[in-house]
Amino acid sequence: MTCYAQVLSGTKDSREETRAFAAFTQQLDNIPDGSTCPVQVVATTSADTMVGALSRLFLYTITITSPDAVTRTSMLSWLLAISGAEASEELVPQMVTCSAGFLYADLVSLVSHAVRNRLKHMKNVGPSSGVPSYLIELQSEDVQFARDLMQAKYSDVMGGPKIPSVIWDDVGGLGALRAEITRTVMLPLLHPKLLASGLRRA
Repeated sequence: MTCYAQVLSGTKDSREETRAFAAFTQQLDNIPDGSTCPVQVVATTSADTMVGALSRLFLYTITITSPDAVTRTSMLSWLLAISGAEASEELVPQMVTCSAGFLYADLVSLVSHAVRNRLKHMKNVGPSSGVPSYLIELQSEDVQFARDLMQAKYSDVMGGPKIPSVIWDDVGGLGALRAEITRTVMLPLLHPKLLASGLRRA
């Protein structure tokens, strides 16, 4: 099996890739008829990056989509279990929500970074009150740290801009606006019957 098959896609600007593609096709031609291992599998993160000459070498294309929320819940629960960490019933749905579009390797990184951040916190200030020292109980800030770290690394790889983290306290004079936005958002959540009756904010 060959991973990242797009590196075999020859381009007019890259002789190295052209030679790699030629060597790969030669190896395929050298497979004798009746071989016990005639199946060649390649994987790529984007089928669009593969040139037609490379795509035509294969008979079938299998697309692996991102796991849905139910599958991510099971995968995250399993990853937490094998890492020796625990997450509250409220935190697991948060992890599922923030991992939309993630593949298995991304979920592994999310849990790994979150666990590492919690271990670092436990080393510096000790475990949370009432929690045994041997138990790794993830907190919301651990998941947020892991998510931000992965986003920063992805932006670096893709050459995208880094989005700074801005909180209300960083911007002065917005206290009244913040309160107004909060009231507008919370009104239908706290009083759904009022809105159901047709009442609207002025």
